Amino acid sequence: MRVLVLGGTGFIGSWVVRGLAEAGCEVGVFHRGQTPARMPDDVREILGDRRTLGESRETLIGFQPDVVIDIALFTQTQAEAVRDLFRSHTGRWVVLSSADVYRQYDGLRRLSEAPPEATPLTEESPVRERLYPFRADAAGPDDFRYHYDKILVERVVLETPELPGTVLRLPRVYGPGDRQHRLSQYLSAMDAGQSVIALPQGVAAWRWTRAYVEDVAAAVVLATREARASGQVYNVGEAHTTPEADWVRQIGALCGWAGEVRAVDPASADTDWPDLDWRYHLDTSSARVREHLGYREPLSAEEGLRRTIAWERANPPAA
Repeated sequence: MRVLVLGGTGFIGSWVVRGLAEAGCEVGVFHRGQTPARMPDDVREILGDRRTLGESRETLIGFQPDVVIDIALFTQTQAEAVRDLFRSHTGRWVVLSSADVYRQYDGLRRLSEAPPEATPLTEESPVRERLYPFRADAAGPDDFRYHYDKILVERVVLETPELPGTVLRLPRVYGPGDRQHRLSQYLSAMDAGQSVIALPQGVAAWRWTRAYVEDVAAAVVLATREARASGQVYNVGEAHTTPEADWVRQIGALCGWAGEVRAVDPASADTDWPDLDWRYHLDTSSARVREHLGYREPLSAEEGLRRTIAWERANPPAA
């Protein structure tokens, strides 16, 4: 199988490329050449910019991919450009989306008056009624956040019958290479010898599905290789989501921390947390991808956390 990955040098993409190569796929990666990345020897690199995708048309079509994977598709315009380029030249495309498509996300941000949905959320759970979730924070039309919306991306992907698509809705992804350093807030406090980590009560009980990056990459590779994934939407993430306080305790146990995680009144918390309505959990069910495609994580949750802790300690965020 010949697979073209658009944006395969970043946090998730680099693991996807590695997984595809290990699975015996012939892999091409389209990227700008601005992110240093160590790729398997047989991977073909195609330099270009998605903002001027047409300039690379001949080379991309000439690669003759069986499947196109788009790691970083964020706007309707981007999705339409990829669709128009490949719909007569490849068999399928696989696109990464986000749990921010769910209406629950607007509830969390106090932008919806709908009551919290029962969780875990499934692929059939209601999506947001309002589009462009970050437009209010954008500086203007040239700001990336102005046009961002995964709902519109999904519509393009799923409404192009001549180019069957698969959508993978991702959770909070952590692991080596995570630019957001999702563990560092807790790990740095533990390594500094802080005896108590105080979480606001709402945060302590809040559930947001997580996934280790290599496990996410395995789901992407599986959906790419399985033709029966065509036309499907899958949530990807851990099988059982624990509250934030329990996750912090897991990190502490694995890094040798003997302190206490405590749920407190928000005014007594260690840090300032955003003003969100923590009743709206982003706990998603991954039952469909497990049952339909037979997905299983290649690594245990403990091993993923161990590897992430080691990487975070070796690569602390810049001050």
